[in-house]
Amino acid sequence: ADVLIEQVEYADVLVINKVDTVSGAQARQLELILRKLNRSAEIVQAVHGQVPARLLLETKRFSLAELEQAPGWLAELNAFFETGGRPQHQHNSEHEGATEEADHHISSFVYYAQRPFHPQRLMDQALSMEWQGVLRSKGFFWLATRHDIMGA
Repeated sequence: ADVLIEQVEYADVLVINKVDTVSGAQARQLELILRKLNRSAEIVQAVHGQVPARLLLETKRFSLAELEQAPGWLAELNAFFETGGRPQHQHNSEHEGATEEADHHISSFVYYAQRPFHPQRLMDQALSMEWQGVLRSKGFFWLATRHDIMGA
């Protein structure tokens, strides 16, 4: 449940799918609950996952200032500065015992670095791999050959 709540709290857009399977009152109740958890996200109702791409892509709704107010973001940032900005493996839920993440086979790690990625090594060691399940990344990176461009 904690993972779900965090995802709702940090979302820019929330999609309530399968609204055709519940009553209008139930859909409104869910929307009210979501609104209490996240006052600024756009809430979209959908049937069969059909959502116009313009509502999901390039919404320009992200606000670093709002994200910085979130306790999770502050803990990550504080950990980064406490280690002097050294790259670190922050956590992997599969090794931390009985947590919501472990129950759902979710693992994660945080990587900080002051140096850019080598493009060929990044391609060979990470981007060419076949990843199982869902892979999600957040943040920015840059390549040693393209100092003028930041990737996300």
